[in-house]
Amino acid sequence: MKRIKIMHFITGLDVGGAEMMLLKTLPKMNKKFENIVCSNTGGKIAKELQKKDIQVYSFSTGKRQIWRAIKGFRLIVKKEKPDILITYLIHADLFGRFFGRLFGIKKIICSKRTSALRRKHLMFLDRLSSFWVKKYICVSANTARELINYWRFPKNKVIVVPNAIEFEKFNQKIDRNKKRQELGLSDKDLLITFTANLKPGKGHDYLLKSFAQINKSFPKTKLLLIGADQGLGEDLKQLAKDLNIEKNVLFIGFRSDVIEILKASDIFVFPSLFEGMSNALLEGAASGLAVVASDIEPNKEIITNEEAGLLFKTGSSKDLAKKLIRVVNSKVLRKRLAQNSLDNIKANFTIDETVQKLEKVYVEVLS
Repeated sequence: MKRIKIMHFITGLDVGGAEMMLLKTLPKMNKKFENIVCSNTGGKIAKELQKKDIQVYSFSTGKRQIWRAIKGFRLIVKKEKPDILITYLIHADLFGRFFGRLFGIKKIICSKRTSALRRKHLMFLDRLSSFWVKKYICVSANTARELINYWRFPKNKVIVVPNAIEFEKFNQKIDRNKKRQELGLSDKDLLITFTANLKPGKGHDYLLKSFAQINKSFPKTKLLLIGADQGLGEDLKQLAKDLNIEKNVLFIGFRSDVIEILKASDIFVFPSLFEGMSNALLEGAASGLAVVASDIEPNKEIITNEEAGLLFKTGSSKDLAKKLIRVVNSKVLRKRLAQNSLDNIKANFTIDETVQKLEKVYVEVLS
């Protein structure tokens, strides 16, 4: 039987939410699907996909190379003859659907990974060209509501398939004290961890201001920031110095042992100002940590306030400090929130269920 060939087109393949979900889902798909990935640039995820025997193509789309990019895209489409094109992130969405249709791909799916209320000028172009798209796969119910209620997309074109967790990776046991020693921490330190690249919108600045309030009363607390510097690193380090907390804040950059670090932590904090649905937040909960997160709508789909974590007013260092102090103060509360959160993730965000939902959408689009 002929395999269904799916071409995934994404802006880049460095570490990010959409890129990580490709790495999680594609190797687990049924063998009747053949997946290829095409991106503007390569990156860490490109190499990991290739290790999983996923064909990866990349080409540059710089301003002076746009015609080369169009030609490269055309050659890949001509060679692979995909049955379905799936695009990720707004620039790839617009480029992919226009040139995909021009070069003969009739079945196009758009994967919406972020809020549909950001970059409204580009979303306007998205809406104008939406007739080329067979289905919009939204990572959260909130994004789906934005497409339907604000942008007036037809309901039958919009479906929700959330991010998910590979729980087999979280079942590993680690030497907690050894991992802490590697990080320069003692077993008496109470460790608050946040995973996000150092870039605007993630809330690092007001998290540091909040931590300064906490650290005064609880000097054994440490804040661990995992993530590559994408423009804010020096500013945030200076802010930590200005707040006199630099000795208790660890900037450790990109790490390949994030799960181990999470399992050596006590609390996961997530102050992001906007998200589609955060893989980092799912991972924090899946690690068995008490979670304190901003009250943006996508986070509410993962964390039920006061049951599976604590939600605070987005952007408020004062409210964040208040909620963090509660969990810092009470080991009993941390344990209850962590268990409820873990139970919720296991019940609703498994990778196998997400893969099955995606496969169902692909078959429906072809029928």
